[in-house]
Amino acid sequence: MKVLVTGGAGFLGSHVVDALRARGDEPVALDDLSTGNRANLDPAVRLGVADISDRRQMRGVLPGASFDAVGHAEARAKAG
Repeated sequence: MKVLVTGGAGFLGSHVVDALRARGDEPVALDDLSTGNRANLDPAVRLGVADISDRRQMRGVLPGASFDAVGHAEARAKAG
């Protein structure tokens, strides 16, 4: 199964990516790298870099990609 994992380069998301790979799925990570890090992912994992709240960035970040499922592990705390 091809799975998009938002926040995939963060602590939680990268562990979700690892678990998906271990069970034979094909995860693709999406992260803006504001707190995540490419080093958290196996180099074989495809990474799209974009902020999911920015429509312009999202257009074209993973051209031609389609997914069977989405795992949402991206979150950001806002001050105030």
